[in-house]
Parts: sequence; structure tokens; C-alpha cells
Amino acid sequence: MISMSVSKGSHEFRTVIDIGSQKMSESKLKKILRKTSILNCEKSNRKFIFIDNQIDIGIYRIMLLLDDSPGTRLKDYGRFTIRVFELFPQEQKEIDLKKDYRFKGYSWITHNENDKFYITDLVQAILTCYKLNVLKAFN
Repeated sequence: MISMSVSKGSHEFRTVIDIGSQKMSESKLKKILRKTSILNCEKSNRKFIFIDNQIDIGIYRIMLLLDDSPGTRLKDYGRFTIRVFELFPQEQKEIDLKKDYRFKGYSWITHNENDKFYITDLVQAILTCYKLNVLKAFN
């Protein structure tokens, strides 16, 4: 019987994409997502680092909730879910996508709730946040 012990574990948030104020199109975003590398966990010298991958879009952050690691690219994961946050100077606040008027009527929200969320839905979610961020910049 082989026994492994882990002496330390930690949790880390990683921004895998930071759109910031870049101009973003659907085709450019798809290209970026196809190349995006993802890790759920790193192991080294008896230490585990559990990783939450996130995408920053101005004042919005999308956290990717991924199952076990089938590969190192986002495109390898197939289905997953997301959580969307609004960033404030001292905190981030999760957005209730079903109730928030800014997000009503988008099909990707229903897909996210029903465990049928794919990269094509992520593209739409990012573009939605991108458009809302641009609108916020003009207010």
C-alpha cells in the first residue's frame, strides 16, 4: 500500500485572461480562448495549490468552475459553469445572473444553470460583460 501525505495546501486565484480596455470581437475572443491554458491544481514537494481560474473584463470578473482536469487547455474541458462578479475598490460582489436586470434574457445564463455551458457560451458571457463595461465607462 502506497501512502502519500500532503504537508501543505493552499488556494490561489489566477487571471488567465485580462481583457481590460482591449477592443474585443467574437473571432478574436474565440482565438484567445482556444489557446488559453488552465490548471486546477499544481503539485510540488508535498504541496498542493488549488487554483481558481478567472477572466477579468474591466469591472467584471468571470470565475471558471471546472471539473477534473482533462487537459491543460480550456477547450479540453467541454462543459463547465461560471460565476460572475462585479469588482469594487475593496471587494468583489457576486452577481445573481437570474435576477440582475443587466443580464436578463441571455441564453448563456440558462445554459450555465442547466450544466450545458460550453466555450461558445463563455464567448457570449465575456462579450456581454465587455459591452456592459464599455457602457459603464461612459457613465
